[in-house]
Amino acid sequence: MANRSKKYKNKKLKILSLIVIIILIVISYVVSSRNKKIDLESISNFDVEEPSQHIRGNINSDIKLVEYSDFQCPACVSWEVNVNDLINKYGNKFQLEYRHFPLRNIHPNAQIGAEAAEAAGMQGKFWEMHDILFQRQKEWSESGNPKRYLKEYAKIIGINVDRFMFD
Repeated sequence: MANRSKKYKNKKLKILSLIVIIILIVISYVVSSRNKKIDLESISNFDVEEPSQHIRGNINSDIKLVEYSDFQCPACVSWEVNVNDLINKYGNKFQLEYRHFPLRNIHPNAQIGAEAAEAAGMQGKFWEMHDILFQRQKEWSESGNPKRYLKEYAKIIGINVDRFMFD
């Protein structure tokens, strides 16, 4: 009889523990999904461009170079010199389209670099952020906190930093 009572208590304890865990999960979901207050004043006075393709050169050209690149990739920085040479030499005879290809498994800051370029692009400064990310790759890409560098770059290229950090 005592053995049966012990099994009953253990079963009851397991069920109670399960209920407590479910309640904690629900509470953590509710707390984490609350809307955070945003300072609308700091992000309201600016122009926003819709996300679009990132193209340099002659958009009507029949010659199109599509570049898949990773802002943290050293080989991509090396290739960028060649791309700039092509733009300087043949600028209006072709179009260059940039597409993100962050290699997250080997470049842990590549995704945040791509996101920074897109956030700058929302304010019409994609190419400016693109250029500074490649020019200063060693600085931000090896950092444990690349956001502080990206915020500095946003100031340098002249965009609304509060909006940039929000995007």
